[in-house]
Amino acid sequence: MTDQAKPQYFHFTLGPVQGFVAQARRTRDFWAGSFILSWLAAVAMKATTAQGAIIKFPAVDDNFMYWLTDDEDKDIKKKPIQGCVPHQFKAEVPTDIDFKPDDVIQAVLIAWKALADKVWQNDLSSIAKQENQAIWDRQISAFWDMVWVLEPNNDSTAISTRKNWRTYAATNEGGVKCTMMEGWQELSGVPTPNRKDLNDFWDKVIENGKLGMKNDLAKNETLCAIAFVKRRFSRYFGDINCPMPQGWKLKGWKLSSNVPSVTYMAAVHWLHDLVKNADLNVLNTYQDAAYSISEQDERSTILPILSKDETIGLGQRAIEFNKLLSSDGNVFFSTMLENKNLFKDINTKPTLAA
Repeated sequence: MTDQAKPQYFHFTLGPVQGFVAQARRTRDFWAGSFILSWLAAVAMKATTAQGAIIKFPAVDDNFMYWLTDDEDKDIKKKPIQGCVPHQFKAEVPTDIDFKPDDVIQAVLIAWKALADKVWQNDLSSIAKQENQAIWDRQISAFWDMVWVLEPNNDSTAISTRKNWRTYAATNEGGVKCTMMEGWQELSGVPTPNRKDLNDFWDKVIENGKLGMKNDLAKNETLCAIAFVKRRFSRYFGDINCPMPQGWKLKGWKLSSNVPSVTYMAAVHWLHDLVKNADLNVLNTYQDAAYSISEQDERSTILPILSKDETIGLGQRAIEFNKLLSSDGNVFFSTMLENKNLFKDINTKPTLAA
């Protein structure tokens, strides 16, 4: 094979990883960051293979890639629910194609904007003012740092060398900062910390009547655009239907908006033993007390060990004590019950709290 006939190698990486995934306040935020990052990396892979290149590393998750596209013949039981696509990959580019790295970059940006637009249009557009949209547009358009190399030697160090150039520059962020993602301005645009002015905006968001908002957004939480997309994306991910430059159509799919909280996960085995073995009268009293102070935050996240499955779960007791099993994980810990920021003016505290 002559030098002219040798393929080239396309290296791509998407970030910031830590800045997107690791900055979180709930278990669900970690899941959301991981899922969105994997989804965008898969979009980059699809935009690469759509031009005729071949992914060489890592091994491609065919099922995840299959669900990206506009195909009605899909087995709903196999839909991806976890992020499993790495943020970096390498592809072999044959010599007979006109490969355009910028098309890969544009595909990721189009996908990200399509997702962000769904969140904005559904949750914020009806109550936002011009200054809120200015913050949103600035942050959504400037967050991702994508680096690529196209080289002839299959040099695995090429992308690392390129990343050392550090050409990414964060936007200038003023005002009050996001409570999830450090350094990013929250969306109200309030110039200095002022709880009344902050609440004027965020209370409108919470009371806007949008599906699941009261569970998704805690009181006194102030989020930037990126964090707000992480918190709300799963409500609208299934609505994505976006034509892409290479002639394929990007599709979303329905995702559960519920991920078990840290406190709920910590209480799972204790809760299983309690419901399985405790006196029924005691359990009924405890359930009533928990239900009176708790949102049913975990109603869609009940794990198999707490389900009505007779083999690994609780059988009939899972049905009888569904309200208890669906309760906010904080009610199962006495130290949490003493936290006035979580439970204000409660008259009856669950007495079996761990």
